[in-house]
Amino acid sequence: MTAATAPAAAPTRAPASAALVPLLALAVFINYIDRGNLATAAPLLKDQLQLSASQVGILTSAFFWTYTPAQLLAGWMAERANAYRTLALGLGLWAVATFLTGFASGFAMILALRLLLGLGESVIFPCSSKLIARHVHGHKLGGANALMAQGLSLGPAFGVFFGGLLMAQFGWRGVFMLFGGMSLIWLLPWWRATRRLAAEVDRTGGDDAPSFRTLLARRELWGAAIGHLTSNYGFYFVVSWLPLYLVKSRGYTVPEMATISGLVYLTFAACALLNGAITDRWIVAGATVNMARKTSFVIGHLGSAAGLLICAFAP
Repeated sequence: MTAATAPAAAPTRAPASAALVPLLALAVFINYIDRGNLATAAPLLKDQLQLSASQVGILTSAFFWTYTPAQLLAGWMAERANAYRTLALGLGLWAVATFLTGFASGFAMILALRLLLGLGESVIFPCSSKLIARHVHGHKLGGANALMAQGLSLGPAFGVFFGGLLMAQFGWRGVFMLFGGMSLIWLLPWWRATRRLAAEVDRTGGDDAPSFRTLLARRELWGAAIGHLTSNYGFYFVVSWLPLYLVKSRGYTVPEMATISGLVYLTFAACALLNGAITDRWIVAGATVNMARKTSFVIGHLGSAAGLLICAFAP
């Protein structure tokens, strides 16, 4: 779920703007607000549009029907073309899809917009991973990824808390339009911070990129992919279903749901920041990157698995 796991990389030919990594983290923050809006709105949307639980499940999963395969295209574009502009194009696309969801009249229209949202959001991690690996030294990757994880965790926290409160007060349509419109504002500081870097990529033709065949032969890739698969299952189970579960199965109001869910993601954000600082310091103190990063991942993975198991038996 986080961005870069690259080895120590030299800075790019043109030094990066100091705003680059914070803007990438902000893009992840926006990304997770916009992809999680449907789950936050599900208790209201389900009743208003008379959707079944199965239809809500289809709308939730439809995002991944385009998001997952389109990441291969986004990765190719980030390596062979221009990661800066690819990210901007994707964000503009998913912001428009979010905005238009506020005008949706039924299941079919929301389904089409969720597919468009997945297509746009597919650029976020291929592009951010490429740019972090290009601009951040290896011993600072923990801090950079921790900042990215702040966006990943605070996005749902903000979206479900403030989005939930706004939806309870003003309805879900206006919140989609508000968040979609605000997402587009990110494009202005991104263009100002990266236009020189993007122009240099145009002049030099970018970096030499390994083929997919070369990548698939790497054991590290398969280890990271399996780790992401198993950890993302639990994470997206919570992101997709927690609001609807709390309201429909546990009887909480929408504002109460927003508060509980927001606290879950705030805890995630605090732990991610602490983890990045600890692993970076451990590496500086002499630990290998493998030891620090993998130990941290395994502990966190076991902790999240234990948490889900405990929740299954909680009263």
